[in-house]
Amino acid sequence: MSSAKRVLKNLFSLSVAEVANKGIQLVIIMILGRVIMTEGLGVVGVAQGFFVYFFLFSTLGFNIVGAREIAKYPERIREYVNSILTIRVILSILMYLILIFIVSSIDKPEIEKTAILIYGLNLFFNAILVDWVYQGTEKMGVLAIRQVATSLLNLLGILLLVNNQADTVVAVGVMTASIGINALWLLILYFKWHGPIKPSFDIPLWKEMLKSSIPLTFFSFFIIIINYLNILMLSFMNGQAETGLYFAAVKILGMTLVPTAIIQLAFLPLLSRSETLEERQKIMKKYSQLIIIMAVITAGVVFTFADYIFVLVVGNDFIGDGYLLKILMLSSVIVYINTMYSTPLIAWKIEKVLVWAMGIAGLVNVGANALLIPEYGASGAAIGSVISELTVCLGLGYFFRKNVKKLYISQIWKYSLMAAASCLIGYYLNQYGLHEIVSALAAFVIYLGINFMFKTITISELKGYIAK
Repeated sequence: MSSAKRVLKNLFSLSVAEVANKGIQLVIIMILGRVIMTEGLGVVGVAQGFFVYFFLFSTLGFNIVGAREIAKYPERIREYVNSILTIRVILSILMYLILIFIVSSIDKPEIEKTAILIYGLNLFFNAILVDWVYQGTEKMGVLAIRQVATSLLNLLGILLLVNNQADTVVAVGVMTASIGINALWLLILYFKWHGPIKPSFDIPLWKEMLKSSIPLTFFSFFIIIINYLNILMLSFMNGQAETGLYFAAVKILGMTLVPTAIIQLAFLPLLSRSETLEERQKIMKKYSQLIIIMAVITAGVVFTFADYIFVLVVGNDFIGDGYLLKILMLSSVIVYINTMYSTPLIAWKIEKVLVWAMGIAGLVNVGANALLIPEYGASGAAIGSVISELTVCLGLGYFFRKNVKKLYISQIWKYSLMAAASCLIGYYLNQYGLHEIVSALAAFVIYLGINFMFKTITISELKGYIAK
């Protein structure tokens, strides 16, 4: 299969799966928000907030390194899988023991401690998760099925087993079990296609991978600080209800980032294989334009209809709290740009420079949350997110320009004006009686129409996105 057809197929598979996956997750949040309430959502958010730190140090970025190396050396799949899974299983055991010790020492309600320990079992499921193998070999259809299946299992389990606020821990257990089932399914597929996995203590290979994975670990650590520290700080400073409110807003933010996740996964193999400056600039032109096109309209539509969307997700008791989403939509656009810079740098093994940018942003995030959350609560956490992401953007932009000689953001103003005009039309359509969802879809369609009308993007350019 040609590169163009392969990227097109991957984009289609990932698009369908990611939209379905995030859509189902949003339905789950809508159900949980009404069944276990925002206090229950707060417990779920705290469990996930604790987990991600231990998950990070149980994987050490080997999933990214593995996908990147397999994309370049597919004949070494078994070698990388045997070594990476061996390391991850050992680290997961160690991390879970540390998690037990820390949870037993902190001053938190028993329900939160239980939820943290149950969700922490995902350390073991993620240790044996081989999704990165299918990413590296560009079998995105497998990943697509896995994403949707995990969400459907979650939804089914919650519908059957979670009936009231007392079932908050059950909801956490359902989420954990669905991840475990899917991890085992991917492992069975791997056995079928590549044979059994054997423990491997190839120390030279471990050292080789660690050279790349350790910088990625620190990079990911600071990303987690930016994305999850505010949830934990809200939990300690403001309690479960406000934490749940912010957690719901963050989940909606995650929905707006679906396009960037799809584009990133589809382009990573091509970026990994580009070695000359000319090749990289050629791919970046297409990659960056696609990122920016989707960034401004996605964030713009959600910003315009934030009040309706937030109430739709968490219920009528929270009319007027859509301002949280409006603040986070500023973060959404910046995250798109950050992905536009960070993914190529990782693909080109320039990840060490990312640590500096993320480290500074992580410190800024801690300071911003410490100052803003006590005074402004969830709003302060959202503002802290914007400040942190902007700091990341400045750092990544600096290092990216040093390596690629361009920033690729000059076009953002053009697309932003088009998105603003489209959203304004959608807003007035809603004011004159058109339903919010229909108005939002109309804004998106109008945006695409304006782009085609002024030929800022053409059919030939769209075809170019799937050309190597």
